[in-house]
Amino acid sequence: MRMLTLFAILVATATISCAHAPEKTLGASEPKLGTPVVPQPPPPKLSVDAPTTIDERAQHARALITEVAKERGLIETKPLVITFEDAVAFRASLNRVADEDTSDPEKERAKWVAFGFAKPEVDPHQVALAVLDEQVAAFYDTKEKRLHIPSAPPPVANSMAAAQTDMVLAHEIEHGLQDQHYPFPDLDKQPDDDRGLALKALYEGDATFVMLAVPEARFGKVDGAQLLLAARQLSDMPNTALLKMSGGNSDELAKAPKLVQNELMLPYLGGLRLVAELYVVGGYALVNQLFEHPPLSTEQVLHPQKYIEGEPPTAVEIPKVPEGARELTHGTLGELGIRALFSDCLTDEDSTQGALGWGGDSYLVAVRPDGQLILEWSTTWDTPADATRFSAALDRARTSGCFPTVRVSAHGNWGLDEGARVLARGANVALERGLGDDVQRATLEKLLKLPQKPQRDVPPIPNVELKK
Repeated sequence: MRMLTLFAILVATATISCAHAPEKTLGASEPKLGTPVVPQPPPPKLSVDAPTTIDERAQHARALITEVAKERGLIETKPLVITFEDAVAFRASLNRVADEDTSDPEKERAKWVAFGFAKPEVDPHQVALAVLDEQVAAFYDTKEKRLHIPSAPPPVANSMAAAQTDMVLAHEIEHGLQDQHYPFPDLDKQPDDDRGLALKALYEGDATFVMLAVPEARFGKVDGAQLLLAARQLSDMPNTALLKMSGGNSDELAKAPKLVQNELMLPYLGGLRLVAELYVVGGYALVNQLFEHPPLSTEQVLHPQKYIEGEPPTAVEIPKVPEGARELTHGTLGELGIRALFSDCLTDEDSTQGALGWGGDSYLVAVRPDGQLILEWSTTWDTPADATRFSAALDRARTSGCFPTVRVSAHGNWGLDEGARVLARGANVALERGLGDDVQRATLEKLLKLPQKPQRDVPPIPNVELKK
């Protein structure tokens, strides 16, 4: 899981953020958070004279580094390394980074199939390559410590294309500065995918906020209230609306499974909101505390107040592999993954509501010698009422095609019957797929009783109240 920036999503983010910023006039009152915003025409282009030669672009990039460092307050501890590459070399660098990703596509495929996120023939590695090929316009390589930029200038000089390029560069430059002050953690070595996504959201959210703040700083003071308002609106928008905003630049992302969309878009939009919430009440000094005590779950990203209050996720013990079966993968779905689980067969509102109050979860995907898959999933919730709401959403999902049949002739000779069995008690809910009638109930009972304990605390931030 590497930091590879989705260009179309950044452009869509910038478009709505800029369009929602009303023209500043002398004596104009500041907008209140929560006030409905009427979209306005885009602001003037950020770059008046688009650099074209490599030397001009290199000078421009150095000037932009100074600008980003000044705005963010993170100086270069050593000069950032920038490499301009032609289309062939840039593609080769991008493919190398993608191939170095240590995640196992077969484990991801097993997860997708068991939960019904995608059909067995959908290859996670190919999905990732297609999205990256479509989206990545520049990137900071966290292993090489190098910023890769295509050598070809924007196709139309003196246009919004130049401004968009500036914004992407500002985003990537901030990644380089982050790495010098708060070195990138290895996302693939986190305890679970949900923790990795929360960390990625911190780094991408900060870079996205800085990307939007730099052009504002050129025209005066950064309007944190407006950026927060835009961030809240963006984080509340369904994926379909966001992808539509990016025009025809997200066809591959639009075709990807909902889980992939959520995992790729949350770091920018959810992360942007988390950073904006803290910036408004404490500036970059408070944002820096996020890096010193990172969020531990996507729930803390989606609900910044939970981060402020120091509410930790609950670690649920991984289910044991059934006798005679072989483990394929295990992990934590998290609030974001549960939203994605429901999103293919429930409304956006029901998907969001069904995942509220998540406390923790763990799942196991295994396979029998005959190819039959097994899914065991144990979840815990903040209150019994939250567990009841989640269980009700699962019931609707089961009758709406969320857990489809998988034929043994599919990829890997995996098979799985349609549907799932659910058992709820108190604040815990368990689900299983693929077990025989004679062991279903006993297994669900065991899943409800798996040991649980709070994960490492994120210390609460005293005297901080988020803006209404």
